[in-house]
Amino acid sequence: MEGVASEGLLYTELGALRKGWGLRRPNVRDRLGPQLRKLCDIDDTITHSAARDRVTTLLVRAFGGLPDEFALAARVMMAIEQDYHDKTLTKRQERLATVWNVDPMTVRRRCNLALQLTAAHLAEHGSELVADHFDEEESFRPNEWYTVTTSTTLRLDKPTPEATEVRKIVSMKEGLSRVALGLGVPRPRSESRPKMGLEVEMQFGGELESNRQPSAEYFVHYIRFPRPLAMGEEHTFGKTVRIPSGQAMAPHFVSRPLHRVDRCELRVKFDPARLPRVVWRISGIPYHVSEADGPGKDTLEVDSLGEVAVVFERLKPSFGYGIRWLPR
Repeated sequence: MEGVASEGLLYTELGALRKGWGLRRPNVRDRLGPQLRKLCDIDDTITHSAARDRVTTLLVRAFGGLPDEFALAARVMMAIEQDYHDKTLTKRQERLATVWNVDPMTVRRRCNLALQLTAAHLAEHGSELVADHFDEEESFRPNEWYTVTTSTTLRLDKPTPEATEVRKIVSMKEGLSRVALGLGVPRPRSESRPKMGLEVEMQFGGELESNRQPSAEYFVHYIRFPRPLAMGEEHTFGKTVRIPSGQAMAPHFVSRPLHRVDRCELRVKFDPARLPRVVWRISGIPYHVSEADGPGKDTLEVDSLGEVAVVFERLKPSFGYGIRWLPR
């Protein structure tokens, strides 16, 4: 599709917007450049709050196409991420460096690369990201809900791998009517197809409103609730995702939450005829470590039913939690 904006100009405008308070500045409408105004259909008749919501929605949708660590860096950079509302970009980046246990220069490099990728993506696909206009219930806003507990059962003893998740959330706004859940499907070394596939089916508590695949290995599912939730109200829903027949699965199941998750439970049932050589726990470690090939120190014993189970509490955003295994 023909681009609707200039990549170079978008990069410049986004670079200026991330400084200081980022998108949380009170006069944000006046700080927007012509490229962002055009993409978000913003003029001087729109309030600063409405302008902030439109740009936030556009950028979070664009960030959905980035790898998890770059998406988090981008949200922190723009002061979108919950708990990163410091008044300077430098302070936000330093705090993220502490969370990641890396040098602040590493965070700055990732922010700059995220900025470049976002500008390129908006230049090429900006009109697609706003084609359905700006939903006032956009579900990626980090302050609107959090996960109390998520319980997942991964079945590897079926014709194709499938995972059923039951998630309990708490609404942090009045009238929350839907959420968006992102899920990565890493490409195993044996898989050569250009895009990974994923099937999704709601079990209860919501309906699948739409799907999006912003990148070859990343999926976003929009789930609408039976009715809007009140502030502080809990809601539980369940869904099942499946690897399409014939598509290989990487030998791990790792969650990297982008926002608050209080408790995560995971049970994996292996095929008794194809038990793994070794299984180990991935517990709150940086993304590049959780992808390591060798077994970790925290090995798990597969029981007589071919199952292993792990529980994690107070998960750190962007860190990896789950299990990995070596097939026979």
